Order: sequence, then structure tokens, then C-alpha cells
Amino acid sequence: MYENYKDIYPPIDVSVYEKNVPTPMQGFDFIPCLDDGIFIGYYHDQHKLPLYYTDWRNEACSWHLTCSIYWGISPSPVTFLKGPDATDFLRDVLVNNVDKWEVGQQKHGITLTEDGYVATHGICLKTGENEYELWWHAPYIDYLFSLKNYNAACESGVKFTIQMSGPNSEKIIEEAAGESIADIAYVHFRSSQIAGHNVRILRFGMTGNLGFEIHGEVEDMLDVYKKLIETGNKYGIREIGFHTYCMNHNEGGYPNASEHFMSASITDKGFQNWQRNNFENEYNSAFDGGGFEGQLESFDFCGTAYDEFAIENYFFNPIELGLGYCINWKHDFRGKQALLDYKASDHTRNIVTLEWNVEDIIDVYRSQWELEVEPYFPIDDMSYTPPKYTEKLKAALMKCPQYKVYKGDKEVGVAFMHTHSPYYRRIIQLAVIDDDQREQGNELEVLWGEKGMRCKRIRALVTRFPYNKCHERTGYSL
Repeated sequence: MYENYKDIYPPIDVSVYEKNVPTPMQGFDFIPCLDDGIFIGYYHDQHKLPLYYTDWRNEACSWHLTCSIYWGISPSPVTFLKGPDATDFLRDVLVNNVDKWEVGQQKHGITLTEDGYVATHGICLKTGENEYELWWHAPYIDYLFSLKNYNAACESGVKFTIQMSGPNSEKIIEEAAGESIADIAYVHFRSSQIAGHNVRILRFGMTGNLGFEIHGEVEDMLDVYKKLIETGNKYGIREIGFHTYCMNHNEGGYPNASEHFMSASITDKGFQNWQRNNFENEYNSAFDGGGFEGQLESFDFCGTAYDEFAIENYFFNPIELGLGYCINWKHDFRGKQALLDYKASDHTRNIVTLEWNVEDIIDVYRSQWELEVEPYFPIDDMSYTPPKYTEKLKAALMKCPQYKVYKGDKEVGVAFMHTHSPYYRRIIQLAVIDDDQREQGNELEVLWGEKGMRCKRIRALVTRFPYNKCHERTGYSL
């Protein structure tokens, strides 16, 4: 059914992009921006991020069949750490093994609160001896650095990130860079040039397929992006929008902050006070009169998991999120005792993929057309229900849903956002469930719906994790 996939849509016309789109909060002046299409507000109303470019089904097949390309996490916050005590600092705050780390290697770095919940997680790059770049850990990592007098420099800034995944990704990058990149092993990186600009090429991705990230200076992004598109057109490259991007985390088995769970840093009182004292007024406004509550205004905590909202329900430790392979237990780190207490408890959980029962899905759709019954809460075509727009924030609300998971009458966990995978032709969810329920083939039920609507228990099998059968990180320890 995918024989003509590459040629379904015409080549991407890069002339539709314009320059000088201001994003004053991030100082990011050159971004790919369409003149028309469907957008959500991202980084306030200054950053236009398409929900989709062509068709979300078509885009969601790209990392399986040709190549996907995504710029939507640009500009990326980056913390630059350098000095004699840089490694000592990371040893104090990361769960990872920082002593077994080559220059040119990436780790999936995780910081915790003292309660053992994930505060930040993201790629960490060792760029030299006692020299690192920590991506998507700011500003919490800056706060942690301030707690002790380290002989090192810690400064945060921004760089661009272009993410590419799929069987054709390597040949597109090679052609654009004019050199082979076959020497770059998984979770390793090196420097190169694209469109006359210095870039870094990292072999890593969210989908589980062959994937890469291209990093560079923000002012160079548009030239690099256009060169990759122009090179990739003959290979069936597809730009993917925000909806489609959210889908690949479910297939690839990467739970993500603000999609599947919330960063526990928002209730760290020391961090909150530090932010008040160090950020400009536009950031301080988020904390006026109520601490972290201001930050939560941009999220829609939907689903069936809880009768009453409590932000603590949206915090998880790295073991629950399937990130236990990142933990080095042979050193002390912030939050370690809480994790040890959790491991020793009589109730532990871990992450799985759930695959929904097709007949139950059909039943939900059927109810939309049966006039004599109240319809079930609908399953929208896209995995990530279109965010609500609020005039107050001038931005779209991010959804962070959770749904009850049952075994018979017993609640055994919570499931996160669902994904309709057009490639596998299944609806899947990541879920954190009790360890004694994690056996593959075990049939559970997800309570699908919203409060005040007709909900349905949808049968769901515990299946493989990660769901994507072509997964690069299998057997790899970070």
C-alpha cells in the first residue's frame, strides 16, 4: 500500500519560507515560517508552528518509509558547562554514569528533585575534557549549579535543532554535507558543514528508526534547513507538524515532559525563588501570587484518571518512565535515596505500550451515528487532540492527559496520550502500570473519555515496548 509513497506529494517548495520572523523571548530571528496553513501558538504568539504540512497520516509514515524532518523544538535551550569541576557537578546532579563518557558521545541526562521525580531530561553532550553541553535542562540545571561553589563556568543560551528520521535520512545528510557520516555511531556526534555553515551531526532520534539531529547557530538555521529540504526532495522527505511530532514519541518509546508527564521542578520551592530572583519581568509574571500555578495555565489536564486535580499525580520517577537503564547506582546523586525507597517498596510500576482493541474502537465511532444513544467521547483522527486556544495566553494549551487503566475492577495504572499509527494501523498508548501486570499479551482496559462525557472501557493488550520494531537503542545502555 506504500509503493508510491515518495511521489504522493510534489517536492517541497522552499521559496514559501520567509525570514525575519521575530521571536523576542528567544532572540530567534530566522525560522521556517509558512504564509498559510494551520498553526498553534508556540513560545507565545511569536513562533508559528504548523500542526501539519500535508496530511498527518502521510507525515507519520515518513520516518518508516523515507525521511521526516522537524524544526519545531528550535530554538533549543542549551547550557554550556566548562571547567575543572564540571564533571563533579554532573556527578552530583545527574543519575547517569558521568565517569564512563567519551568525548563525542551523548547521554540521555536526567535530573531529579529530592523526592526522586524527574525534573529535567534531555541530551547531554561531552564536547571536551570537563566540557559539556546540556540540552533542554535549563533553567533548572542553572539553579542546581548555583547551590554549590563549583570551579567551573555555567552559561545558558540557544541553538537550533533539526531532527531527521527514517531510512533515507543518512543519505540526505551525506549529500547535503558532501561527506560520508557512516562513521558516526549511535549516540555519538561530530562536526560537519551544511550550506556553508558549521554544524554538529548527532546520531539519535525519537522514533526508534535511523535518526539524526543537526545542531548549529540560530542565524544559520534557515540556510541549513533549506539545503536539507532541497537535497531530500528526491528521497521523499516530509516535513512533519506538531501533531505528528507528538506521535513519534509513542512509537519510539520516549515519554516526554509536557506530553506524558510534568516536570517536578515546578514545585521545587528553591527553584521557584531562584527564578523570581534571576529572570526578567516577563518570566516573573508566571509566578505572581501563586508560585507554580501560573505555569500550569498553559496546560489542559484532561482524561479520566483523577476525580480531583493534584499536580503531584503528573510526576513520575525515571524507573516508572522506563528510564531506569540510564541510572548509575554506584554514585550519589540528588534524589537517589527516594529512588532506593521506591525500589524497596511493595508497589512498583514501569512503562508499557498498550494496543487498543479494534472492535472497541469501532464501537466508539459507531456511537457517533446512533441517534438513540449518547455517543462516547470521540476518538479524534489525530493522536494529539487539537489544543485549545486561549486569548489570555495568546497560545495553545498543551494537553497532558491521563486515563485510568483497569484489570477487572482493580485500577492498575494510568495511560497517557494515545496515538493512531497509520503505519501500523493501530491505536497505541504509553502507560505506567503495576509491575505484576506488565506481561506481554495481558489484556487490560483503558477508561477512555472526559469527565462529564460518556466514557468507555477500551480493551488494550500489553504489547512490545518500544512499539517500533526497528529500534536503534535496543540493547544500549546510557
